[in-house]
Amino acid sequence: MKFSLKSLFVWLLLVIGSTAYGQQVPLFNQYYTQPALVYSSASALQKAPQLSLIYRGQWAGLDGAPQNFVLSYAQPFAKKMGFDINVNSFETGILRQTNVGGGLAYGFKLNKHQFSIGTELGIALHSLNESKLSIESLNDELIQSLLGNNGSSVNLGLSLSYQYKSLVAHMAMPKVLSQSIKNNAFAELSDNDLSDYIVGLGYSFTIDALHQVVFTPNATWRYQDITGSSLDFMGKLDVKEKFHVAAGYRQDYGATAGLGVKVKPNILFTYNYDFGKSDVPFVSDGFNEIGLHFSFKQKHNSDSVIERKGEAIIERLRKEEIYDRKLISPEDQEIVIEYLSANETGRKKERREKGIEAFDAILKNIENTGLARMQTEANARAAKQKEAALEAKSIEEAEREQDRIDREKAEAARLLEEKRLSAEATNNSDELTNNYILVVASYLPNSKWKDQYLNELKDKYPKAGVFRNSERGYDYVYIQTFSNLEAAVKAMLDLKAKNQFLDSWVHILNVSRDK
Repeated sequence: MKFSLKSLFVWLLLVIGSTAYGQQVPLFNQYYTQPALVYSSASALQKAPQLSLIYRGQWAGLDGAPQNFVLSYAQPFAKKMGFDINVNSFETGILRQTNVGGGLAYGFKLNKHQFSIGTELGIALHSLNESKLSIESLNDELIQSLLGNNGSSVNLGLSLSYQYKSLVAHMAMPKVLSQSIKNNAFAELSDNDLSDYIVGLGYSFTIDALHQVVFTPNATWRYQDITGSSLDFMGKLDVKEKFHVAAGYRQDYGATAGLGVKVKPNILFTYNYDFGKSDVPFVSDGFNEIGLHFSFKQKHNSDSVIERKGEAIIERLRKEEIYDRKLISPEDQEIVIEYLSANETGRKKERREKGIEAFDAILKNIENTGLARMQTEANARAAKQKEAALEAKSIEEAEREQDRIDREKAEAARLLEEKRLSAEATNNSDELTNNYILVVASYLPNSKWKDQYLNELKDKYPKAGVFRNSERGYDYVYIQTFSNLEAAVKAMLDLKAKNQFLDSWVHILNVSRDK
């Protein structure tokens, strides 16, 4: 019995059509854990190098069912760039294929928006698995002509990535260029396996900040000239960055579910199961995907940590309207100065001097903003009182009321000046006997999270309590009180040295008590 070469292509496409694209199969790990499997541009946005080992296949199934072995490594470098190396061995039926690819990415940042572009160059090696051939097929002339022969092709792809806070988007064009090197029959089949376009979109929602519960949905669109469009929808729920569960539906592959656990801080184990589709059980039903992912530290990661800490400290200072250096721990000051200095140019000493100037400018801006806000509020209250007085009283009474309002405004200005000189004196500081409190968190009044957090702290810190700062409109949760500033600052630094309460600060109830 004889077949044409075209007939062989059609048969092979029918066998692997629902699993073949890009990496021959849409591995679940490419959506969340290792996007560089598909998008080379993603490597420039990574926080740390990562090595992934992935297997996909049936533990018990039909002989010749598809299976994948993947080795992937992606690493950012030089702050703006990244590279990846992917080795993928794919086998289905009588066909074997090994892809070896390398990608390079370049990223740039516009304010809080991050962009990157990447290119991937890969070579595909093709052969027949002679152990899967039946005795009857050996009589076919075409099969006989392919036995012992290999094929190869080269592909060039492009990809784009974008990130803004918790929003991440990717787009890839895996076969911008596809060229046969040896045996065009194999190369043509490989070209049919690759998608023309892949677009993915994900966004992370924080459900419970206290327990670090985060939900990340993802939608991915795939397009191939022969098979058309396909859509994948899934979601992943992370708990304390140690565990995750995932579920979704991938068109052509059916429902999928999985879980992940960090066996060590730098080792993540993932498992996913594809329930498949009943009409094509040979290629999709009952598939398992196992991943082992290793993350590595590198020198420039410390810059990212300093950046995150520096921005967090500045944000807290603005939120709390803290502009007096005496109320900011030396450690926090050093982190902010180091962060700001990294954005400057020149020699190390010059960068540090510019960083200190930038920090002083931020504190001055916080002070001016706070004073302006309080003055605006005082003016608003005065205007409201004046309006009420004019409606209820005679012109003479209104003039007396205006005089009283003017005195009140002058008194408010005086109090503002005293507040600046006394470094955040509060109107209810007499509620505590000691003059310094070690604050670990702040909440809006009547926040239910405040009471929950305080109850948790009481187990270890019986003297923990809440100090209401009525002028700022926040409730401060503290764990200790002190009679002198040196002891309070030392306790705060000791906790931070143990990686505890990294955002804590010392709040002075009444500076005048030290006089």
